[in-house]
Amino acid sequence: MTSIERTPLITIGMPVYQGENYLREALDSLLAQTFEDFEIVISDNASTDATFAICQEYAGRDPRIRYHRQNENIGAVKNYNLVFDMARGRYFKWAAHDDVCLPRFLEECLQRLEADPPSVVAYTLHEIIDSDGKALALGGDSPDTASTSPSVRMRAILTDKARGEPPWAVFGLIRRSALETTRRHGSYTGSDRTLMVELALRGPFVQVDEILFRNREHPERSIRMPDQKRIFHRREVWFAPEHAGKVVFPNWRRLQQLATAVSKAPLTTAERLRCAGVLLAWVASDNWKRLARDLAVAMVMMVRPGLRPR
Repeated sequence: MTSIERTPLITIGMPVYQGENYLREALDSLLAQTFEDFEIVISDNASTDATFAICQEYAGRDPRIRYHRQNENIGAVKNYNLVFDMARGRYFKWAAHDDVCLPRFLEECLQRLEADPPSVVAYTLHEIIDSDGKALALGGDSPDTASTSPSVRMRAILTDKARGEPPWAVFGLIRRSALETTRRHGSYTGSDRTLMVELALRGPFVQVDEILFRNREHPERSIRMPDQKRIFHRREVWFAPEHAGKVVFPNWRRLQQLATAVSKAPLTTAERLRCAGVLLAWVASDNWKRLARDLAVAMVMMVRPGLRPR
């Protein structure tokens, strides 16, 4: 059996759109991993820049890379979920085209997961870098995600001080068996945090206390889209093109998905009640304002359909 026919232990899924700026650096960092039993599944969301040529070049160079190109833009959410659907490994990692993993990232995360069977996600400390790779800040997720209590882990994710940023564990190494039981990314803002809540309700997260991940901050990042904070939810169309021209309720959708996650998770009755309390506290903080905003936006859009996101 050749190496390309062999099922890898780890799958790295890279959804990409217009990634020519940092794609080479991201791929080079993954191919330089000390743990080598992995595949990289790239799904190119109909990029019109040099992404296709770069991916073809790297796929021709290393048989561990599987490159797929969409005929049309299917939206970020479907592209993120698609790379997982194509995964073959027992462990899975999402990788962005503009981030960098240091050489021992996979090795250290895998060791932590295999040494701690109940855990579902392993991630490392990270540093935020700028467009040129200069370090801007250091960080990690809340240590409470390692708690034995699902409700404590849920609270840690929902009340993280950096709620405007993605939960960094989403770019960690995840047990496929746990991820398969979730609904993966949803077509609404903040669905990555909802996904992390789903995983946290299934098991602890473990952190490698070493900086092995570099997250790039630059103007072209999706979370820095110029109109993402405008009232009319144009960012929802980036998540899912089918939202174009529609009235959407992203924050209500997130609340509903969080409630469903709690109701369907394998929890004791006592823990389910505690998780429900965490969710109520989350709404009562400042999230009720976002829910009210959704209703206000919907009313404006119904009166003025031309303002609906395109």
